[in-house]
Amino acid sequence: MRIVFVNPNQPQPELLARAAQAQDRSAAVLKLRALNPQLDFSRLAAGAVVVLPGNAAATGDTPGAATAAGSSPGAQALADVQGAATAALKAAAVATRQAGAERAADAGAVAAAIANEAVKAALERDPALQADLDAALEAGQAEDKAAAADAKLLATLAKALPAEFEALARLLG
Repeated sequence: MRIVFVNPNQPQPELLARAAQAQDRSAAVLKLRALNPQLDFSRLAAGAVVVLPGNAAATGDTPGAATAAGSSPGAQALADVQGAATAALKAAAVATRQAGAERAADAGAVAAAIANEAVKAALERDPALQADLDAALEAGQAEDKAAAADAKLLATLAKALPAEFEALARLLG
């Protein structure tokens, strides 16, 4: 028997194919359902734990997954979790960079607008408008600082993740 964690990028037919190996698809589905009565295979969520039949191939299709045919179910499950965690960290880093680029573009647009003579005159005539602008600029600076801290934390986590999973793998033997 093998245990895998569902990868968000792993299509269900691929999981069934791994389970089926030498069986037909309907037999594989029946066996999967019998081994996993707690799961609704029509809505299989990322991170779900799936028990595969003993003859199922637990290949390393998840980044960081163990590929040894003789690897223990615990080691395979840990490798699947490591792959999912690595993918999640990469996705978070991409989202953080994209948000930073959007904030930079917004800041550029605001700076261009403030440089406009008509806008400068409106700000001078309306202290409340100037106060709103100052508050928005301060909030933007706070967001930039928080985003920089988030990016630094993600980089630290990505750097530490392999060693932490290696230590856990040693515990599993």
